Amino acid sequence: MDNEYLSEFGDTHDFEFKKKFFFDFIRYALENGYCKLGKNDCFLTGSIDEQLKLWETAFPSHEKALLTDDGLFYIWFFLEECPAGFVWLFPQDDGSIYEHWT
Repeated sequence: MDNEYLSEFGDTHDFEFKKKFFFDFIRYALENGYCKLGKNDCFLTGSIDEQLKLWETAFPSHEKALLTDDGLFYIWFFLEECPAGFVWLFPQDDGSIYEHWT
């Protein structure tokens, strides 16, 4: 998706808009079985609402806290204060699910 498409729905330069879009995407991915949230080889427990609440509570209040000093890379997801990363789920031909931990 490009910014022109997203701008039809809100200001892509506004941190609160980007944060809402991001959390809506996470909810969609969790509800549809595309991913789980986990850290240190353990999945978060609780309902999707409870997991997202944990993330929302820990999520930085401004975008700069998410970025490296040069502003190029999002690093918060790799820091200890991030409660979990994404575990992408890929169904395999044999019926198993491959888990890609990020």
